[in-house]
Formats: sequence, C-alpha cells, structure tokens
Amino acid sequence: MKVVVLENNLVFVTRIERKLQDLGIECALASTPSVAISLLSDEVKAVIADLNAPGALEFIAHAKAHSSAKVLAFSCHSQVEMRKEAKKAGVETVMTNSKLLSAMDTILGKLATNQRPQGGVQRTEKELVG
Repeated sequence: MKVVVLENNLVFVTRIERKLQDLGIECALASTPSVAISLLSDEVKAVIADLNAPGALEFIAHAKAHSSAKVLAFSCHSQVEMRKEAKKAGVETVMTNSKLLSAMDTILGKLATNQRPQGGVQRTEKELVG
C-alpha cells in the first residue's frame, strides 16, 4: 500500500511518516499540492492532507477526481468551517490534528487494511462546533 501525505509542517509530517513506516506502509511526502499531485498513481491507496497546507482543498479535489485513493484530511480544532468544506468536497475522513495524533496507529492501520477509520471521524455539526 502506498500513501501520499500533503503536509508542510516538518514536525508533524515526521510523526506521520514514522507511524506509516512502523505500519509497513510506503509513503510519499509532499509539502506542496503540485508535488503531491505528481505523486498520485494507481499504487496510491490513500491520501492524507493537512487542510492548513496552502492548496490542500485543490489537491483533494484533484485526488478525488483522478484517483480511487481514500482521503483523510485534518486541521486544528478551531477550523470547523475548513473541515466542513473538506466533507463537502467528498473527503471520507475528516478530523482534528489532536484526534489524528491520539489515534494515529488505529487510523493509519485501518487505512492500511482498507477499512474506514472510526472513533470520532463521523461527527455531528454540534460536535464539530463544540
């Protein structure tokens, strides 16, 4: 399995990369949407995108239109509207940074085994705002 990660925060991308490697998942890292788009291929089964990265929603739209990869997107807790936009764009899994970090093994493990991540991924609008 191969995962493309769009993240421009060096510390956070290092943590994601380490977790993917621990799970035996090949990852391709990109800090810009153009690089992330160039990494998409039939081998890519999932995309992980930081919604704070410039151009993230455009990259997600491209990935949804031109690949069959599952998309997981995340942002900081206060960016409720951004997470709502991602869901409207068809992102299967949207969560906060803290949720991704606290459950990274489970979330990425489920991506690796082609399962839909659970545990707070499907949130109501009240939960997103609160």
